[in-house]
Amino acid sequence: MGLGGDLLWTPVVRALYARNGKKVLLCDRPRLSDILLGVHYDRASKRHVSPIFQNNPFVEFPSCPGKGAVSKLMDRIGEAAIGFNRFKGQIENLYYRRTQREGFESIYLDLPQHGYVSRIEQGRYIWKTGGHIIDILAASVGLNGLPHQCELFLTPEEENKISDLIKQNNMSIFITIEPNTNADFFGDLRAWPFEKWQAVVDWLGKNRKGICVVQVGVAGARPLNGVINFCGRLSFREAAVMIGRSRLFLGTEGGLMHAANAVKTRGLVVWSGLTDPSFASYPEKDEI
Repeated sequence: MGLGGDLLWTPVVRALYARNGKKVLLCDRPRLSDILLGVHYDRASKRHVSPIFQNNPFVEFPSCPGKGAVSKLMDRIGEAAIGFNRFKGQIENLYYRRTQREGFESIYLDLPQHGYVSRIEQGRYIWKTGGHIIDILAASVGLNGLPHQCELFLTPEEENKISDLIKQNNMSIFITIEPNTNADFFGDLRAWPFEKWQAVVDWLGKNRKGICVVQVGVAGARPLNGVINFCGRLSFREAAVMIGRSRLFLGTEGGLMHAANAVKTRGLVVWSGLTDPSFASYPEKDEI
């Protein structure tokens, strides 16, 4: 689904590595141009550039050099053909069975069988049942009982950059906040009114004067008044480091909520009616 979706896979790949003693190959299922070349994965996959899996010792990726115009055209024709003839499900089942034969040493992350979406109805995602998202992903590869603990393997350079920013801005005690939501993933449905976020910041400014409020998020995000604004100045991983140094994370359902879990920072999360909190939250760490 996004960076949050990748983070939710991290406890699963750790458990697979522990079970099999081998790194887990993460890829996407092959398209027509790949099959014609005898390649069993999508050579245009971008899984290897996900910041979530950077430095992760439990995963590896196949060579994905990208594709030229002819291969892309062939792939479009192939996908249209299997969709029109309703063969897509059979092909996906074929590759799912292939991962089962390999003992899940490789995972096609774009297969519905390895996802937490049951189906799409009228533009809405219908989630699978079976507990927390991590439980559902784990069950798809024959695991159960995993801790709901995401992971990021951060670098000394990322840690040092945040240490320098904290010193430069005299941020001895601070909390992090992300009032904006990702418009690509139900942003309007998950959002909390911006003026209410501002009211929270105003209250903190009046009643908790020794605490700085640090806003994190993407470039161009609407800034709150009375905060130290790092929107667009930090990568996702660097934002995770900043959250990890903070006393508390304030936000909505989304990637940074899962990042807070990865760096073991408590969160105060505002949930809409889009998703049941039990499906994706971390009640042992978060207040909802």
